[in-house]
Amino acid sequence: MNKYFQRFGKTPIILPVVGIQDIERAKANADTAVEQGCPGIFVINNAGLPPAQFVRLVRWITTGAPPGWFIGVNPLVSAARSFDYVSPEIEGLWTDDANIDERRVDQPDADAVADARAKRGWTGLYFGGVAFKYRREVTDVRTAARIAAKYVDVVTTSGPGTGHPPEVSKLRAMKSTIGAFPLAVASGVSSSNIKQFLPQAQCYLIATGIRGGDGLIDSDRLSAIQRQIRDPHSRPVRRSAI
Repeated sequence: MNKYFQRFGKTPIILPVVGIQDIERAKANADTAVEQGCPGIFVINNAGLPPAQFVRLVRWITTGAPPGWFIGVNPLVSAARSFDYVSPEIEGLWTDDANIDERRVDQPDADAVADARAKRGWTGLYFGGVAFKYRREVTDVRTAARIAAKYVDVVTTSGPGTGHPPEVSKLRAMKSTIGAFPLAVASGVSSSNIKQFLPQAQCYLIATGIRGGDGLIDSDRLSAIQRQIRDPHSRPVRRSAI
């Protein structure tokens, strides 16, 4: 069984994305994710901290989390350099670009990332970005996803920009070639649209769709998305991801 499903099972999950530009707010958001029953979070290095400082801050933000809580990071650096930002307690690594090139038979850039991972000896879950926002436009998402499944633990994609969801047709195309392999969505998911993605994606990395005007996680928004996952007959909440 894929490592992701061994860790989380087959039920779709939400992993809130927590920025660190305001560390007190980051701590509050992590605490809210715990209180709302999320299985973990991703901490994103939107302050541009160096590896050692970032890892120390992640430890502080997640102080008090329950045993076995999933802690993932997105360092916002190249995929190969990202492995400098992991430590034993960091179980997940997300990169916006897994360096997959669907136009090539060989994959030298993705191979270099795999070498960096092996050199580090890190055994966590690698969420690799494929056809991701603000990256090179992918000409064939089916082929890109198929190749990515050989290099990453979770194929991770997005819509065209922050707060914008992907087209359902894009997710269907990617899922058609990776089959039971896990697929994650990392932009634009809200309580009003998540149901259309559930047949394709198993994991949702959400920031904008659960954030209130004060930059803190809005518990009501997070709960509304969780209800959509738990109850397939519940009525969608018509609240856009801002």
